[in-house]
Amino acid sequence: MPSIKIPDGHGGWGKLPMLGNGVVSVKSFGAVGDGVTDDTQSIQKCLDTLGEHGAAYFPTGTYIVSGLTLNAHAIQLYGQGAVLKAKPSTNAPLLTITTSRLSSIIGLTFDGNKSNQQTLSEGTTDNRNGLVLRNVYFSQIKDCVIQNCSADGLQMKGYFDGTTFMGCDECHIVNNYIQSNGGCGLYIDSVGDLVIDGNNIEFNSGTGCRIETTLGIASGNLTITNNNFLSNDSIGLDMNSCSRTLISGNHIRNNGTRGLNLIGGKDLIVANNNVHMNGRLTPYSAGIVSGYNTKLVFIGNTITNSDFTATQGSAIELYSVSGCTIQNNIAADNLFAGISISEDSSGVVVKNNIGIPDTP
Repeated sequence: MPSIKIPDGHGGWGKLPMLGNGVVSVKSFGAVGDGVTDDTQSIQKCLDTLGEHGAAYFPTGTYIVSGLTLNAHAIQLYGQGAVLKAKPSTNAPLLTITTSRLSSIIGLTFDGNKSNQQTLSEGTTDNRNGLVLRNVYFSQIKDCVIQNCSADGLQMKGYFDGTTFMGCDECHIVNNYIQSNGGCGLYIDSVGDLVIDGNNIEFNSGTGCRIETTLGIASGNLTITNNNFLSNDSIGLDMNSCSRTLISGNHIRNNGTRGLNLIGGKDLIVANNNVHMNGRLTPYSAGIVSGYNTKLVFIGNTITNSDFTATQGSAIELYSVSGCTIQNNIAADNLFAGISISEDSSGVVVKNNIGIPDTP
């Protein structure tokens, strides 16, 4: 019998055989997975009966669904070759998880079916996201595909329940393909202690990954490593009011405007990233832009352009920053000077770079 590793609920990893040890198949609740039948009610019934520490397996197939919800702790959802595909004419996420800890989604494909969705009436909010996480913590999304959604691919958002802030914390988004969505590939709002590692985030109509603060609770303690932010129509990685963040080992290439956008944050380390040929749709956009930030380090990054189809402006643009070290980076073949620093920036140290002159 094949098996799959899933969290054991105690910080380690166990191995559950499929359809054993309490794992249930969604097909045992009547789901068909033939790509035609509406399986929403059958799968929702399965999710509603799992209870804490439940696990559901999706056999290979395409399950037509709309507006699935999950509100339980320590739930495992996994599948191999299983696609959850949005039913046309439904303005709801494929799956919304609210108030859950120690849960995992592994190996599923979420397909928003955007080519078969109707145009929404003017003034209607587009909620046709792939996966929405709210007040989820100590959980992971791993080895999934999230694609073809009319709005965002994956949303992770805090919210206020009356006067109480309900955040997302200690989550991992690992080794996923998040692609060809109509909004952002990955949208993060007011989240802490988040790991985004090893994902392909590409060909989205908006920003590849946008992390911001709209609720007055800044996102912080973020680790963004080893991802590909490729060919998104807006910014590759856009971060606003984030603190204590490591951005390392990412490939940020061929995005429509800026490669990496850092606004209003502090205590940021940007290291060993490859930022190449951004400005595909808006030429002269900089590879990296940093504004209104404090305590930054840029080290070991390669910020380059193609010498025959140049689009990227300056390698690095700084404005209104304080306490910034730029060291051991490479800037080559960009349209403008390696670095641009506004007069109101302070405490900027530039040394030992290629293509960027040292500060006096």
